[in-house]
Parts: sequence; structure tokens; C-alpha cells
Amino acid sequence: MMRENDIHIVAVAFVQSKLDEVFLHVEKLHHEEKKRYYMLIHDRRKISYLLGRLAAKQALMSLTKVAIENSIWIDSGIFGFPVVRCKAMQNKQVSISHSNIMGISIAFEENHPMGIDLEKISTNQENVILNYITDEEKVLLKNINMNTIAGYTVIWSIKESLSKVIKTGMMLDFSLLTISSITLENSTFECSFHHFGQYKAIAHINDNYAISIALPRKTKANFNEVWGMFASLSHE
Repeated sequence: MMRENDIHIVAVAFVQSKLDEVFLHVEKLHHEEKKRYYMLIHDRRKISYLLGRLAAKQALMSLTKVAIENSIWIDSGIFGFPVVRCKAMQNKQVSISHSNIMGISIAFEENHPMGIDLEKISTNQENVILNYITDEEKVLLKNINMNTIAGYTVIWSIKESLSKVIKTGMMLDFSLLTISSITLENSTFECSFHHFGQYKAIAHINDNYAISIALPRKTKANFNEVWGMFASLSHE
């Protein structure tokens, strides 16, 4: 990615596993991560934790020379955001998301913050998502003929990715994440925000999933390779 005269290297990783095979990867966790993992009660939460951590480790290893997964500790900040604790990975950070049987992560230099989100498109979630979509955003979607559950899910995902950049998650007033503009070209969206003009988000729909990446507004980025990677996976 290019920003003015600087090049910023990032790495994106997807992890996909059958539900009955996810638990075979526990040994790839750092011993501190295992403590957290074994405190989780429900299998669903354990699966999402595992998928997210495995994806984060793969992205970080692609960005650095570290090759041993369980030497990387992805800790959690006070608001739940991931914190990389590894001596060989100074100034490296990750953003993590998961949905169903997939985990996704983007690794980046600390001085160039980013956020990533993955959402499954499902009509079962439409009523819930609509509570967080403004009338203005509905008009923006209508203008690009995407006022459907797919479009609503993209808006939700975009807001999730921005919330991860500012490290609050969805604990802030949702009105602060309002989208001010959105364009669509070849299933890829680009949008800007009312209250965070220094950021933009790029999102993509593939099959029944939406992927969103939030990043600094002036950074030039092409995520076609990421969309292609995701398209090569078998989606459920």
C-alpha cells in the first residue's frame, strides 16, 4: 500500500476449518492464550477464539520472520482489542474477525492503523442490523441499488472495521460511525465517514459474506488479491 512517499506492507490471512477439526489446533496457541481458551465455557466461543488467533498468527508470520505459532501471544486490551506480545514483532499489530468456520486477520505496522471485519450475510439478522443503519445510509445504499440484506450487512461490517481501528469495538455510540458516502464498483465498496474523516473503508461481497477493511483515507490500496483469496475458499 502507498501513502504519499511511503510503502506500507500488510498481510492478510484466512483460516478455515471444519467444526469438528478446529479443536485439533489448540497446541498452536501460546501458553497464555491457552489459559484464556480453557476459561471459555461454550464451544462456540472457543471456536471463534481459536479461529481468530490462528488467523492472526498466520498474518503476523507472513509479515515477519517468526515461524513458530505458539511463540506468538495475542493478548487482549481492556476493550477486547488484540495486542501482539512477541519480542520479535515490535510495533506490529493485528485486527481479527471471525464468522462461522472462518477466521480472518490483517497484520500491519503500528504506525498505520487498520481494522478488518468478516460478516455472513443472512436474512435472520436483518431486523437486528436495521436498528443500526441510519436513514441517510439507506438512501446511500438505494442510490447504488444495494438496499438489500447484503447492502445492510456491508454497512454493519464497515462500521465494525472502523470500530476496531479506534479500538473501542461496538462499545461507543453508533452514531459516531455514520457513513457519509459510498460507491460500488465490481462488488467492491468504498466509503467515507462523517466523524472520522481521516479514515475510509473498502469492502467486498463474495458469495454470502461481506469483508471490510478500514484504513487511513489517504492510503492507496488494492485488495483484489485478498478478495481472490477469499473467493478460493469453500463457503458454508
